[in-house]
Amino acid sequence: MEQNMNSGTGSGSKGKLIIIIVVVLLILYILSRMMGFFGNRAVEQVINQQTGGNSEVSGNGQSGTITTDKGTVTWGTNTLPSGWPSEISVYPGATIQYSGAGKGGSGQNASTIVLASSDSPDTISAYYKNVFSTNGWTITGTANTGGGIIIGAKNGAKTGGVSITPGQSGSTVAVSVSQ
Repeated sequence: MEQNMNSGTGSGSKGKLIIIIVVVLLILYILSRMMGFFGNRAVEQVINQQTGGNSEVSGNGQSGTITTDKGTVTWGTNTLPSGWPSEISVYPGATIQYSGAGKGGSGQNASTIVLASSDSPDTISAYYKNVFSTNGWTITGTANTGGGIIIGAKNGAKTGGVSITPGQSGSTVAVSVSQ
């Protein structure tokens, strides 16, 4: 008789456990969908408090956009920022990890892209020196810093810079232009 009670209680417990697991998973799913909305609103509030401005945040954590009166930052979309100069190309084979555009401190339009590449800093540096030189830019300086390379360039009112940092599986490249 004791066996019947335990097996009856056991199957009832298993049924209740399955219901609890399903309900918890459903709640977690609903919360995760809501966090995209509420998480974006929380980020907007922090930005607005810190800048005294108005911002709009959209995205899902893996990609998104933050827009303020100073400009727009986009990540995870593999796109160049609006107004990116056509003569400054993305390094071949690299992927865009981040892009952003806005107003610099002096009121100039400023744009930055961050790339991931499997190539070495020396190879990437040679490429960007060539891009600048063949498109009417003047190299204003270069520096080697702990395995990384920094390049500065100018073309009339435009200024540009490339920072290449070595990593375990390639390089991170930040390319910035202001005009």
